[in-house]
Amino acid sequence: KVMRKRKIILRLNGGFGNQLFQLGVALSHLEENDTLILDLTLFEKSNREPIVRYFTIDCDYKIIEKRNLIGYLLDKLLNIELMAKINPRTHNKVLSKLGKPILKILLSINYSDNVKIIAPHDLGYEKIAVDRDSSILFLGYFQSAFYINDLAFKLLMSIKPRVESEYFREHLKTVADQKPIVIHSRQTDYLSEKDFGVLSSNYYTNILNKLENKSNPPIWIFSDDTSGLKNWFPNHDKLQIFFFDESLLSDAQVFHIMRFGSEFYIANSSFSFWAAFLRFDSRAPVYYPTPWFKNAKAPASLTPHEWIELPSDFI
Repeated sequence: KVMRKRKIILRLNGGFGNQLFQLGVALSHLEENDTLILDLTLFEKSNREPIVRYFTIDCDYKIIEKRNLIGYLLDKLLNIELMAKINPRTHNKVLSKLGKPILKILLSINYSDNVKIIAPHDLGYEKIAVDRDSSILFLGYFQSAFYINDLAFKLLMSIKPRVESEYFREHLKTVADQKPIVIHSRQTDYLSEKDFGVLSSNYYTNILNKLENKSNPPIWIFSDDTSGLKNWFPNHDKLQIFFFDESLLSDAQVFHIMRFGSEFYIANSSFSFWAAFLRFDSRAPVYYPTPWFKNAKAPASLTPHEWIELPSDFI
């Protein structure tokens, strides 16, 4: 029996780490004869960039970059559909119900196929039913390690920066030789996000105190604001601490360098989550803060079982 040729459609959205979650779930459902389509139209008027513009990946895909009138209408209805799933109590159910038949027609026109929407009710993991009777549009965030199957993991492990500067290559050689302990802190944008929370100096001091009690490789500290972060770390004579300067590198290059860690202490950030998840040394232990957020609900089943919890402490 000849398998139906499906389209696996992904409307990429959000920041670096969020896009990797979305790409992961799409790749996990990619089968023989399927075509992966990355819809990048949500970035037309965004200050963010789709990750495929600064990463290569060992996978064939097609890109949609420009929206037509159908695409603009589709955006409105897909947003209604997503909100109806995530916030069913507060959403206008009548509007959602009226829009469904129109949405089905617009999807068929825009993607030239019968398309089924897969949109979870939560940011994190839930079981989803996918068949081969129609093409699939993944809509949402899919923030869970448990969406990622072996094929998706293999493909995601292949990602690497499209551009390599001399500065990047120098640090790449150093990090590959040293295999440092990687510590990450998310600062700037989280300072205005009261629900997410910025991990405090106590959180990181506890990590360094823990590391002082054993022999360690150098410690590389990554952050979107290392200048302010230096004040958090008192002198630790027993530790070799290096504050990594991200200013001369792209996010993709910084991310790739972080993957060489021999031990990971991540922030409540999808950026360092993915650097740890796609680490080159699969035996490297990963420590993560719990609870994940200060006030918001954490995505269900976010981290792999083998990762190790550390008590959170927020500013």
